[in-house]
Amino acid sequence: MTASSRLPWHTISALTLVSSFAQIGQFGFGFMVLPLWLAQHGLDAPRAGLFAAMQWTGMLVGLIGTPGLAARFGARLAVGAGLLISVAGFAIMPWAQWPLWLLAAFLIGAGLGVRWIANESWLYRLVPSAYSGRVVGTHETLIALAEIIAPSFAVWLGIAGDMPFIAGGLFTLSAVIPLLFARGDSHDPAHHAHSPAPATSASRFSPVIKLGMATAVVGGLCAGAFYGLFPLFTSGRGISSTDSASLLALFGLGAALCQMPIGWLADRIGLAGTVLISSVAAVVSSLLLLLSWSPALAAGAFLLGGVTAAFLTLAVYAAASSPVSAMGRNMRLITVTYTGSSILGPLGAGTGMNLWGGDALLWQEIGLVLLLGAVALAMLRVARTAASQI
Repeated sequence: MTASSRLPWHTISALTLVSSFAQIGQFGFGFMVLPLWLAQHGLDAPRAGLFAAMQWTGMLVGLIGTPGLAARFGARLAVGAGLLISVAGFAIMPWAQWPLWLLAAFLIGAGLGVRWIANESWLYRLVPSAYSGRVVGTHETLIALAEIIAPSFAVWLGIAGDMPFIAGGLFTLSAVIPLLFARGDSHDPAHHAHSPAPATSASRFSPVIKLGMATAVVGGLCAGAFYGLFPLFTSGRGISSTDSASLLALFGLGAALCQMPIGWLADRIGLAGTVLISSVAAVVSSLLLLLSWSPALAAGAFLLGGVTAAFLTLAVYAAASSPVSAMGRNMRLITVTYTGSSILGPLGAGTGMNLWGGDALLWQEIGLVLLLGAVALAMLRVARTAASQI
């Protein structure tokens, strides 16, 4: 029997489906379609940035509070609680006005954070490090479908009325079904009986984790700004809400198609080389989006979707490559870093867009990924120097 055949694929598949369905509702509709709806309702860049920041703030609170929740009640109940919290946020939106929309934003984000850390910590404990790149890549590919499905629904059904809230709530609730089929739970006594001793602080601050954290910072800043403010960027260029949703669907398609190759590449050439390649691709895609030519906009949206999702994939890859004893802690470290940065991204970009126009959104991205590429290049040089001295 091979090592691969001994893996609990039934539970790995069930937990991946939980992420996939929940991501369509919580992230696809909550973080991508709702900004389109808000733009139609006249929200300006600073308030749109505040709404996006509140979603990421809720996510951060969920990420921080979940380990204790999962330890006491089990990962399964923690995931279920996260789903219901987001559904409550969707239910508030059609009955409220600004600034109560901020409460809904917080709940949608908090539910996502609870589900994310509880579900993925459970999932990645089941996967040995030799398979982490491929499993992470496959998992991120499937949840990236949210970034295609939700905007496509918005194009098909329109974003007027209550459609974003109904669809977001229903997709989020549908994740309960595969959750029921996941076997075992990190709360099970057997799990704790065989849990390794806590890792030393050295594993937390290994070069891989340090680069993973840098990637999480830049990825969070860019993703938080883009998801919250892209509709205002496109409207400033005279692009309709329907065409904006189509560009978001292309963005999601790029995210879905690029994660398995990214995971494969990380397994082959390492984290630093893959981060450097992704940073270069992010600069190219941002420059394409700054052009007015329609094919360049489409190509830029597709490529930027791939590399924006890749930064999170690579940060998770860094955590998933940790020793089993450190994996849960490092996963929290990466996700909290990513989410905390995502709070600041839309606030900074929203202020910049208000002062200098919509293009500030992409110039912020270019500056950030150039810094990340420089960090990855420096780490590659250090590694080569060390190898040459052996």
